[in-house]
Amino acid sequence: FEWINGKEIVEITDDDVNRAAEFIRSLAKLSEHTSNKEFPLASAACISGQMIEEQIRDRYATIREFSDFNSELRRFLENDFAHTFETVLSKSKKLWPGKFEEQLSHDCQLLSPSDFGFHNIFLTKDGLKFFDFEYFGWDDPVKLTCDFLLHPGMVLSDKQKTLWLESMKEIFSNDRSFSQRLRASYGLYGLCWCMIMLNVFTDSHGEKIISVVGNNNMEQNKTKQLEKSKKMLIHLNETHKNGLPYE
Repeated sequence: FEWINGKEIVEITDDDVNRAAEFIRSLAKLSEHTSNKEFPLASAACISGQMIEEQIRDRYATIREFSDFNSELRRFLENDFAHTFETVLSKSKKLWPGKFEEQLSHDCQLLSPSDFGFHNIFLTKDGLKFFDFEYFGWDDPVKLTCDFLLHPGMVLSDKQKTLWLESMKEIFSNDRSFSQRLRASYGLYGLCWCMIMLNVFTDSHGEKIISVVGNNNMEQNKTKQLEKSKKMLIHLNETHKNGLPYE
């Protein structure tokens, strides 16, 4: 990123969150005047509840293949995760506006960076600069909203998460089912993140890391990622019981 004269954001401020929200507002306006034929779906797009469910099941199946070599991972997947998944999925289907498998109409979709957060934002003398649009395309803005709140690579205060959520609701206020989809899918997107954090256990991902950090650090990284996934699952169980946080 030598062409961007800036630096990573170490400590996120409320103003940073507001500027990130304004960037999404500009994308929302752009989306209104862009044909759906000009861009494909974003990487890992979820424009129906069923697409989120399928992503979770696919990720689970992949990681489950490698759990025979780690008893703690296997117990987590087969006991804790599987139970929460079925519980959250059942509630999501009940809350979902319309048919769970029906795709979101194009006029409610957003041209989304997909992987959006402060890990892809630099602070420059001219303000925030956003980069890494290789996954760019059409998606449900609810996915971007949830991913920003759930991303394990960002440290946001509850106040900042509330600020973000309020901004997204205001930007997409013309989308009458936005808030309902948000409440129905937050837990499912969180379960996706539980699985993403466990990619370190898969061979293809693991071999890349071993070549860089070595076997000992690799095992430490696996333990660390499993603990993160467990912590996320606890949060999702609390959300299932108490409702969507930050509202």
